[in-house]
Parts: sequence; structure tokens; C-alpha cells
Amino acid sequence: MPQSLSQEPKNLFYKLRAWSVHLYTATGLICALLCVVELFQKQLGLAIFYAALAMAVDGTDGILARKWDVRRWASAFDGRKLDDITDFLNYTFVPVLFMYLYDILPGYWIAALFFVLLASAYGFCYEHAKTDDGFFTGFPSYWNGVALYLFWLQWPPWGAALLVIGLALMTFVPTKYISMNQTPQLRLINRALFAAWAVLLAVLLVNYDNPDLRLVYLSLIYPAFYFGASYFLHKKTQKSA
Repeated sequence: MPQSLSQEPKNLFYKLRAWSVHLYTATGLICALLCVVELFQKQLGLAIFYAALAMAVDGTDGILARKWDVRRWASAFDGRKLDDITDFLNYTFVPVLFMYLYDILPGYWIAALFFVLLASAYGFCYEHAKTDDGFFTGFPSYWNGVALYLFWLQWPPWGAALLVIGLALMTFVPTKYISMNQTPQLRLINRALFAAWAVLLAVLLVNYDNPDLRLVYLSLIYPAFYFGASYFLHKKTQKSA
């Protein structure tokens, strides 16, 4: 049997495996829809579950794509574009809808949410949103975390508006931010703190409508580390460039 024929079943397997990663990424779209449905039905617990499920998919699909060489075996399909569409829905549109439906920015304060949508759309379409050395450029649209903390802390509308506008403006500032899977610097400590933060959030979400505020403030240690470490690495890479 010619070698090219003997390779065909193996190549078909690799292609199917690569396409299965894209299908896996696309399940994040289903999570976004189910999350929106639960938000409108005021089933916040289920909405949070689907949002968390979407984050789990987003955190693992890239690992699979690189491990299984998706760019080679599904070269006609732009997986990054699919990932960006899915992430915009789950990290921006759904959290903005949540902040609107739960009156975090009521009345005319809703204008701040318009700015969030526009700034995030810019961030996802910016050609250099992901750097060659493994960072995000500008605030990486982690609006689901912002929305959750504002829901728990119950800031006045003017305070919430200042925060979201400030973060949205940071989308346009070319500061580097750590990527969990791509940034090599501080990876071990970042993942360890993220894991601890995720566990703490899971504890808080058990009683999401009446959380222990002491644990909420304690959980802010990781976001503070993330922003601080990102700025430190940004300045460090600038000096070494």
C-alpha cells in the first residue's frame, strides 16, 4: 500500500480532532445564550453556573488547540476569530446585560455601559490586542468579574460608573496585562493565586445573594496582584526592549 494512502486514516483523525476543538470553543456561545435566558428569568444561580462553564471552556480550549496543532489540521478555519466572538459575548455582552438587569447602573448611568460595549469591541478588534511575547494589550475585558464584585459590594451608581468608565478607558492604554496561558513570567505564582481565588469564589457563590463581605474583600487580593504584576511586567519588558 502506498505510504500516502496509509497516512489517510491518521490524517483524518488529526483533522477531526482539530475540528472538535473548534466545536468545543463554540459551546461557549451556547453557554452565553443559556446565561442570558437565566438572567431574564432572574435565575442568577443558574446564570452564574453557565458563565463559569463558559470561562472553563475558554481557559482550556487554547491548551487543546496548541497541543493538537489546530492551525495545521484545520487551517481553513479562523479559530481565533471564533474565540474572540465567544469571549466578547461571555466577557462583555453578558456582564453588561447583568449590570443593566440588576440595576447596578440604573437610569441615565446606563450610558457607562454603552461605553463599555464600545471600548470592549475596540479591544477585541485591535490588531495588537495580543502581543508576540504573551501579553494582552489594554484592559482585557474581564467584565464578568467587575459585574460580580459590583453586585456584591453594592456601590452607589456614580461609583460603579466611575469604575467601569475607568476600566473601559484602560482598554485604549497600551499597557501589557498577564495572560494566564501565554505569559511565561510569574506563571507559577499567578496560577497558584488564581486557583486560590477560584476556590474562594466558589465558596462565595454558594451563597451568592448574601455573601460574607469579609471573604469578598479577601478575594480581591488576586485582582490586586493581577493588576500590580501586570504593571510591573509591563515596565520591566519596556526597559528590556
